[in-house]
Amino acid sequence: MAPTAPALAADDLAADETATDYEYHPSVGTVYAATAAELAQVNKGNAVLYPKSAQLESGRLVATFERSIGDPVGQGVPVYRSDDFGTTWQKLADVQPPAMSSDDPEYAKYTSNWTNPYLYVLPETIGDLAKGTLLMATLVSGDDGYYRDQKSADPSWVPTADGDRQDLAIALYSSVDDGATWDLVNIIGTGGWSADYGRKFASGNTYHQQDPVWEPYLLAYGGQLVAYYTDENDWESFDPNTGVLTERPDNLTGSAPASGLNPGDTGGQILLHKTWDGLTASDWSAPVLDAYDRFAAGVGFTGRPGMTNVVPTTDGKWILTAEFGVWRVSDSPLRFWDAPQQSKSFHNNGGSPVIIKVPNPADPTRWSLVFNNSSSGNDLYVNASGRSDGQWLRYATSIGNGYSRNLQYVPQTGRLVILRGTWGGSPITHTEVDLGSSQGAYYSLVNRKTGQVIGTGGRSQDANFTGNVPDVVLEAAGSSSVPDSQLWHLMAKGDGVVSLLNKSGGRAIAIWQGNAAAGSKLAQWNDEGASDKQWRLVESSDGYYRLQSVKGPSLYATGATAGAAVVIQPASVTDPMSQEWDLVQQAPTTADLSARSVSTDLVAAETTAAGSILQVDTASATTPGGALLHANDRGTVYVLAESSATPVRLGTVRFDAMGKADIDLPDTFAAGAYQIAVLFDATPLMRDALTLVAPQDPALTGEVTVTVDVDATTGGLSLLVPENAVDLGSAQLAAGIDRLVAEGQLPRVRVTDTRAGDLGWSLTGLASAFVASSGVPLADAGIGWTPHVLSTSQGQVVAPGPSVAPAEGLTAGATLARAEAGRGRGTAEVDAGLRAELPTTTSSGTYVATITITLA
Repeated sequence: MAPTAPALAADDLAADETATDYEYHPSVGTVYAATAAELAQVNKGNAVLYPKSAQLESGRLVATFERSIGDPVGQGVPVYRSDDFGTTWQKLADVQPPAMSSDDPEYAKYTSNWTNPYLYVLPETIGDLAKGTLLMATLVSGDDGYYRDQKSADPSWVPTADGDRQDLAIALYSSVDDGATWDLVNIIGTGGWSADYGRKFASGNTYHQQDPVWEPYLLAYGGQLVAYYTDENDWESFDPNTGVLTERPDNLTGSAPASGLNPGDTGGQILLHKTWDGLTASDWSAPVLDAYDRFAAGVGFTGRPGMTNVVPTTDGKWILTAEFGVWRVSDSPLRFWDAPQQSKSFHNNGGSPVIIKVPNPADPTRWSLVFNNSSSGNDLYVNASGRSDGQWLRYATSIGNGYSRNLQYVPQTGRLVILRGTWGGSPITHTEVDLGSSQGAYYSLVNRKTGQVIGTGGRSQDANFTGNVPDVVLEAAGSSSVPDSQLWHLMAKGDGVVSLLNKSGGRAIAIWQGNAAAGSKLAQWNDEGASDKQWRLVESSDGYYRLQSVKGPSLYATGATAGAAVVIQPASVTDPMSQEWDLVQQAPTTADLSARSVSTDLVAAETTAAGSILQVDTASATTPGGALLHANDRGTVYVLAESSATPVRLGTVRFDAMGKADIDLPDTFAAGAYQIAVLFDATPLMRDALTLVAPQDPALTGEVTVTVDVDATTGGLSLLVPENAVDLGSAQLAAGIDRLVAEGQLPRVRVTDTRAGDLGWSLTGLASAFVASSGVPLADAGIGWTPHVLSTSQGQVVAPGPSVAPAEGLTAGATLARAEAGRGRGTAEVDAGLRAELPTTTSSGTYVATITITLA
C-alpha cells in the first residue's frame, strides 16, 4: 500500500471561516462591565473582581466572580457561560445566598453570597456527588455591619474599601444542569467578622474580631473532596505529625478593646484544608494546616499567605503555591505543613497566584504547568516538563495583570482562556493565548529557492525574552533540536489572511518592532491581533505561495540565503523563488492517532471494499450549543494501516451542510485493519477504525426510458415507461410555477445481495436530458424523484435516497437506495415517484430521457 500522496492544492489551505467557534481571538473582550448606575450602588470598594472558570463535560465554559453591587443582604454570585470556547459570554444564573437557598435554620444567618467563588467539575463520583457535577465553593456571610452603620448615619455614603461582614463561611453548592440551577450542599468551614484587615469594626462586632475565611480551592483526591482555603481564625497549635489544628478557646471572644483590633487576635492568616467523603450523612474533617508564615507559641500565626492552588507534577510530586511567595513541594496533596518553602524568582511576594495543569494533546501521561500572579504583568510562566524541578519560561499574553487572573485550558482549541479582574472593580475581561501544540494542522514553510524551512533557532518564547533580537530564520528541515519550532499553525483571519503560530510556543511570525519597511527582519511575538503579525496567502505558481505582509502590502516574506534571517522585501522580479513558499501539511503521527478519542460515528461502514466510495460523517463534532463544527468545512483525510507507521494522505475534501463527505478509497489498498483520520486546520483531529476487504465486482447497470408527450395545443401530457406505461390523463399548468408537469412511477427495481462479507451496496440513478425526436435536447427541462423502499428481507436495513426536485434534476446523479456494510444481505425492492417539469413554451412532440440505474 503505497499510493503517492497528492500535492497540496490551493483550496487545501485553511482560509475557511466556517469553524468559527475554534477561531483564535487573542484580543481582549468583556465578560461583564458594571454600568455607571451599578457602580453608584456598590457595597464595598473593588466591587467586581476575582473571576474563576471551569469547563463542563459538554464543552461549555462557565465563569463566576464577585459582584458586590446593591444591598449586601440578598447578594448573589453571577454565573456566565460560553458555548464557543471562550469567545463570547452570556449571563446564565445567579447563585443565591444560603438563607435564600434552604429552609434549614442552620443557614439563616448566611444572607449574602459574597465573594471568592471557585468552580470545579468532579472528575469522578465522590459519595452522593456524581462524576461531572459542577461544584462551587464560595465565601458567604451575614450582613455588613459597618456598611449598615455608615448608611444609617449618612444615606449618601459610598464605600471605597471593605466593610465588616459577620458570620463568614465557605459554602459548597452543586449544579447538575451545566450551571443553570444550583443547590446548597453544606458549609465547609466557618469564621467570624471580616473587619477589613483590622481597620474597620461594625458596632455589632463586640470583641473587634478579625476572623474571616477566604479563597476556597477544590480538588478530588483519594476518593474524597479536598477543600483548601485561607483562614484567619486564631489557632493555638498544630500536631506536627498530622497537621491537625487546635483552635484557641477565646478565638471568637477575648477582651473587648475600646478601639482597634482585639489584642488577642494576631490578624494573621494560614492555609489549611479539610476533606469530605461526599456523603450527606458525613461531616467535613478537622482542619489540617498547609502553610503559614510565622508561628509563635502563645501568640499564634502571623503573616498573611493566601489563595491556595495545588497541582500534580509529572515526577509524582504536588506543588502548593499561594500569596507572598509560598511555594511548597510534597509527595502528597494532603501533607504540606512540613514541606520546606522553596523560592521562585518569578513568584517572589506576588499576590493572587494561579497555577494549572495543561495536558499534552498527544500524550495524556505528560503535561505542562502554567503560572501567573499579580506581579507577572501581561505574562505567563510555563514549565513544559511539568516536573517539580522543571524550567520555567516566560511568555507574553494580550491582557494585563489583575487580581487573581484566572487560567483555563480548553482542550477543544488547545489554548488558554484568561479571565481578568482589576483592582478598580470593573470590568471582568477575557482573552486567549496560544502556547503551542494547539488543535489543528501544522505546516512546514519550505522556501522554493533554498529548499530550507522557516524556523526559530530552536527558540519558543517571544523574542524579547531570548536576547531581544529577531529569531525567524531559514534552517535545514529536521536540523533543529526542537523539531516543533519548524512547524507553523495557519490561523485564519478571513479574506485569505492568516497568522502563523509556532508549534513549540504559539508565538506568531511578526515584523521586528512592527516596522513594515524593506529589509526588516521577522521575529516571534505574542499574537494580539495586530496587522504586523498577519499575512495574506497569495498564490504563485506550481502550488507555491507568497506571504504578503498585511501591515506593508508591498512587502513579502523573503528567504534569499540559506541559514539567513527571513526578512520582508518588495516583490522581486530577479529572484522570485526567494519569496515563494511551499506549505507542507504535517501528517498526523501514530501518537496523534492513539491519543485522540475515536469517533465511532465518523464512518458508518466499518467494513468496506478498497476502491469503493466511503462516506465520512463529522456530525458528532459539535459546539457545546449543538451546532455542527464541520458544516461546509474542509479537512484532509489520512489512512493508516495497522501494520504501518506512516499515514497515507488521500487529499482534502469539502464537507456538506450536514458535515458529510464522500471519499474515494484507492483500489491499491490491501485488505486489513486501518485507521482513518480527518485533520482540520483549527479543530481537533477525528478518527475511526476501518476494515478494508478486496475490491467489489464491477458495478451492474440497467436503463429505464422515460417518454413525455407534449401537445402544445391542449397542454395534455402523458408519461410512458417501457412495459410500465403510465397514463396521466389531461394535465394543467402547475400552480405558482408556470411549468408543464407530468408525474409517474419508476418501475420496481430489485437488488439481491448474496455476497460473502456483506459489504453493503448503493443504488444510484443518472438521467440524460430530454431529447426531441429530431435529436435536439430540450432546454430548461428536468426530471426528479422521490425514492421509496418497498420491501426488504433477512433483516436488511435499506435507506431510500433523498428526494430530488426536477429543477435540480438527476443529470448529476442521485442515490435511489443504500445499504451500509453489514446491513445489505438479502433482496430489496425499491421504486420512486417521478416528476418531470418542462417549459410552457415547449413545442408539441415526444421527448425521451434515459435514467441509468447503477448498482455498486
